[in-house]
Amino acid sequence: MRNRFGVELPIIQSPVMRIEDNIFELRRGMFEALIFTSENAVNAAAAQEHLRGLPAYCVGAQTAKTAAEAGFDTRTGRGNAEDLIGFIQASDPRGLLLHVRGEHTRGDVTQGLERVGVRAREVIAYRQIPVAMNEAAKDALMGENLVILPLFSPRSAELFLKEAVEIRAPLSIVAMSEAVETVVSGSIKAQIVVAKRPDADSIVEAMAGLLDAV
Repeated sequence: MRNRFGVELPIIQSPVMRIEDNIFELRRGMFEALIFTSENAVNAAAAQEHLRGLPAYCVGAQTAKTAAEAGFDTRTGRGNAEDLIGFIQASDPRGLLLHVRGEHTRGDVTQGLERVGVRAREVIAYRQIPVAMNEAAKDALMGENLVILPLFSPRSAELFLKEAVEIRAPLSIVAMSEAVETVVSGSIKAQIVVAKRPDADSIVEAMAGLLDAV
């Protein structure tokens, strides 16, 4: 972290969930294109090698990058479900689309597409299993030093709030989107900053901005 922020920082990794794949099987030719709103969904679909090469509508740049590297023919949205629905509608797809997604998701892409006349179905490719916060993370939240916490999804925010029973440290949260901000706002005493774009690079930029202000 020294190269990015210019200082040596302690980094604590404490995932709030783990990914567990669901068993599913798709035949090529069933769908005109796939829809990906997460990298985990890309990885699940890519495990079925016969699907590679299919067109894939991706929610944002990072998901599209992962999909392209996995061999899908990608089209990239602007980072959230609502924009993705409009983007897909504007492309005027003729066949059936399949949203490959996790068990927990915000923004019902399939129903949104059906409402605007685009035929779509979905498959649950993986589950997000809650994981208990580790002791290092609990100690940091109970300490006196500033804690900067990135939250990448509303689901992550919900799970963090369940785990964070008591917080004494000054806390700054970097939310990937306004949907994440909505979950934590008013539920916890913290400074909340929303990333300029819903991607990992913008999360890091926002974290750096918080450090500059210290």
